[in-house]
Amino acid sequence: MKLIISFVIILFIISACKDNTFIEEPIPTGFTEYNCYSGSDPKIWAHDCNLYCLYNIFFVDNKHGWILNANDSILRTIDGGKSWEKYFVEHLETDSYTFKGHFNTLYFKDTLNGWVGDDNNGLYKTTDGGKSWTKKVLFTEQMNRGIYDIQFTDEMTGWATIKNGSSDDAIIKTTDGGNNWEISLTDFEDGIDDLHFTNKTTAFFQTFRRISQKTKSCIYKTTDEGKTWFEVIKDTTTALWQSFFLDENNAWIKTDEYKFLRTTDGGKIWFYQDYNSERYISNFTFVDENHGWGISSLPNYLYGGTEYHLISYTEDGGVNWSTLNYWVGLNEPNGIVHFHDLFFFDKDEGFISGSKGVILHTTTGGKP
Repeated sequence: MKLIISFVIILFIISACKDNTFIEEPIPTGFTEYNCYSGSDPKIWAHDCNLYCLYNIFFVDNKHGWILNANDSILRTIDGGKSWEKYFVEHLETDSYTFKGHFNTLYFKDTLNGWVGDDNNGLYKTTDGGKSWTKKVLFTEQMNRGIYDIQFTDEMTGWATIKNGSSDDAIIKTTDGGNNWEISLTDFEDGIDDLHFTNKTTAFFQTFRRISQKTKSCIYKTTDEGKTWFEVIKDTTTALWQSFFLDENNAWIKTDEYKFLRTTDGGKIWFYQDYNSERYISNFTFVDENHGWGISSLPNYLYGGTEYHLISYTEDGGVNWSTLNYWVGLNEPNGIVHFHDLFFFDKDEGFISGSKGVILHTTTGGKP
């Protein structure tokens, strides 16, 4: 028995030491770090989604905000990020269907009313700021499709997409504040991605990003509240990725070729804008026509140097990007945090979410 116990202890020590060497991560200058889980350990590497991975960020004002954990919960702050409370979004059984996937997106209309969409056609609603949630399976004939792009254009009218990146994608609409939803557009040939309303009647979406089939990268627009859609641009060489609409005139769509597809007149004219950045931008945001921030993905292989810049900013509308701070030395990939989403109020204050339960907050635009 003693021999068995000794063997188990040795195995435990070996497994604990393997791939767990750690170089202490400094908080980037210009940011404040919040470890939002009481049990989270920032010394544990976490790239894939797990209990400590934080994704979507949404604020309705400078005090009230939420951050989504894709597995099972949501974090809420009511004091501008000084403290965070964790609430579970229960995976309830509805009509003999049990959710097993991830949460994709969140949206809050005000400090009390919000929605979370899951990976299998489920929409969760809260009326108490996220403390409790009720679930509705929207369309049982479209299971295995995720809810994305939730947005409300007035108190009663809301929109979202159901998609899996194929012709089965659909745009859905509610006219009673989210209690009931109907399909507004479906059976679209090339998929639907990044639906965004710039006002009550005008919206855009792009066809699903396909790296291997760059034959139908299109942007579609409606000016009659989704009754009809028309093609405004088509590119046969470039795949379209994330988009960001600042207002009714200004938008950026990131492509796969270190360029933005850009409009400054509400989509009448689109032009390509190269961005001068040393890193590929995986997610980005803007607060005005000039000031924006981007976060970069960590590469699978690291070549040369000892620093990898994960946060960058622009002051000229995305033409040139400057790096802010590196997170950790590259010779220790087990110590690096991965950033997933960002939300900025103005050119000074914003939040960035990532793995390990880390939330970064800045009141200087990330600058020292």
